[in-house]
Amino acid sequence: MKNILLFTLMLLSPLFALAQCEPDASYEAQGVGVYPLPDPVGADVDTLGITKIGYVNQPYDFTFTAVVPDSLNLLGALADLDSVIIYKIEGMPQGFTYSCGTADCKFLDKTSGCLKIEGTPAATGEYSIKVFAYVYVNGNATAFLPTATTFPGAIFPGEYILKIQTGTGIEDVAFAAAVSLSPNPASDYLSLQSEQLQGATIELMSINGAVLSKEVSQGNSHRLHIAHLPEALYAVKITNAQGKTAIKKFLHHN
Repeated sequence: MKNILLFTLMLLSPLFALAQCEPDASYEAQGVGVYPLPDPVGADVDTLGITKIGYVNQPYDFTFTAVVPDSLNLLGALADLDSVIIYKIEGMPQGFTYSCGTADCKFLDKTSGCLKIEGTPAATGEYSIKVFAYVYVNGNATAFLPTATTFPGAIFPGEYILKIQTGTGIEDVAFAAAVSLSPNPASDYLSLQSEQLQGATIELMSINGAVLSKEVSQGNSHRLHIAHLPEALYAVKITNAQGKTAIKKFLHHN
């Protein structure tokens, strides 16, 4: 039954293809979900939602990471999880497609995988993206029909907003590439290096976007002390004197 359903979904999904993408391993310790997690409705958190802006007539892509555990709380009961199948994405700009890192857009339990949207937008706007999935439980889809769910949705509320603007975004991309962060993972400190770091504002944030500290770099290198932090995934937002920004994630362990 599951194979027939999967074959039918592939025939009915012309936007589906095999992706050239990799899941972000830093999210694996965060538990079940599609990452980055959705933005709270009406908010714009730097580390949540679709964190990459698109530009008109410029090729665009964004990769989500799906983390699938061995069990999941469904309808108030803990169920053994078999797999999750992505079967549809709504709200993308015209001409966009989606693809997965697996040939059938199927993610097995106790694994992580990637889901990529891509295309060349023709107009500005804000697009509300929604991912549709079937969740199979108990390892036997013939005995239990799949549970339909969405991201964002009841389990992970919020919104995924893809913003398309005019311009090129080349300067932001170049600045992000010019900033290095090490070590990663880190336990005591982080070292930031860039020729454009002088006078930059450096914000240490939780993965949910809460600002934990804010400092200003006095040169082209800067050290952040992090020994006091609990073990978790964090982000550093760097805004240089010209207003260009870069966000770097790191894993802190003791």
